Amino acid sequence: MTTSNGSSASRFRTAFPRRRRKRCGARSRSSTAAAGRHRLEILSLQPSNHSVTWLSMRAKNQRLTRDPDRTRGCILNAAIAEFSAKGLAGARVDAIARRAGTNKRMLYHYFADKEGLFRAVLRWKIAERGVLADSISGEPTKNLPLWFQATCQEADWVRLLGWESLQNTGEQMVEEAARRRAAKNARQRTRQRQAEGLVTSAFDCRHLLLAWLSLTMFPSAFPQLTRLITGRTASDLRFQREYMKFLEKFAMAFDSPETGVRKTCSVKSVK
Repeated sequence: MTTSNGSSASRFRTAFPRRRRKRCGARSRSSTAAAGRHRLEILSLQPSNHSVTWLSMRAKNQRLTRDPDRTRGCILNAAIAEFSAKGLAGARVDAIARRAGTNKRMLYHYFADKEGLFRAVLRWKIAERGVLADSISGEPTKNLPLWFQATCQEADWVRLLGWESLQNTGEQMVEEAARRRAAKNARQRTRQRQAEGLVTSAFDCRHLLLAWLSLTMFPSAFPQLTRLITGRTASDLRFQREYMKFLEKFAMAFDSPETGVRKTCSVKSVK
């Protein structure tokens, strides 16, 4: 029995040496401690919500800094939304920078100050409208619906014009020379259409232009009045369809007298 027990104990010690067991235990404890320290390090490195936002903004600013054209475009788009909603006096640089995903430093780098940014926004939109004016040509019956449709898609531009008129104290307008040239070109085109017999000569071309601008811009400029009168706003697609049909018919009143006579005679002959 003793020999058997002794041999059993000997075999047990051989299979599991004490020193080896201690090393295994020490290694296990050291691994646990290292894992704990590693976990603490991870926890200590986890950022708060504020730091996550700051880091994401910093990364975005770095991307924008590497692409100045994109940065400038983002700032302009954000400024259009802010200025059209609150005007020059009510708009805040912080809000514009936040919308653009950048900071005030970048905004001041590109536009110097808030007034400079407002003027840059107007220049940008004026240039866009100039391209649109060149692309829309033909008879008034086609022009009025197209101009109204374009105005509905650029409601921010209409509101910017409203803020500009409210805040203008008599000083020179932004891009006044370019805008005067555009107005002059519009008068010349209208006179040419009158000479070609496409538009009646019974009206002064300047008054016609004002009437056309009023017809196409009023619903977007005064959405509250449009809703009171029609029950809908300019952004309503059904209203847009109905109003475009109205403009097309209404523009026939500006046709030349000869065209009107032909239409009247044709109607009488049918009767």
